[in-house]
Amino acid sequence: MRVYLAETTEDEWQTLTFEGNADQQLKTQVPEIIDYIIDKTILDIGKVQSMDQDGIHSWLEIIHTMDPEKRVSISNCPSHFIDKVNLIPQLLDNLQLTSLYLPVNCTSCKGQFEILFEDFELLSSEEASEFISKEECSKCNEKNLKPIVDLKIFLGFHTTKKRNPNAKK
Repeated sequence: MRVYLAETTEDEWQTLTFEGNADQQLKTQVPEIIDYIIDKTILDIGKVQSMDQDGIHSWLEIIHTMDPEKRVSISNCPSHFIDKVNLIPQLLDNLQLTSLYLPVNCTSCKGQFEILFEDFELLSSEEASEFISKEECSKCNEKNLKPIVDLKIFLGFHTTKKRNPNAKK
């Protein structure tokens, strides 16, 4: 797994980008990652391709070892990560979720992909459905997208998750 500082914004939020597979290799990087996490850090996991049980264990170690007073957000969460969050809600402890990918398919061209949903704070399954219905297919440009998953189940963690009140909103 590759982990690197990607940018620092004008309001002094730094982005720590995770790329590749979250597996046994992530465990060796935990101390270094914890050192990277300062107040105002965004953990961008949009390029994480998979997360096995070693990756889950390492992720839990990272978020439970970091200072809970630090403002830390998580962004660009792929659907495979959200699936795991629904089984293990603690994966989001001490983090403010700012964006996630919703898995969709196009009824016109049968394409399957994920679309980024960034206005997460007030998200409900109805709002997600409405958002999806307004988006165009990246392949055929039609507005015939449908969620691949049951959004009430997929977004079920949203009502039970602990929020970090200090995280970026």
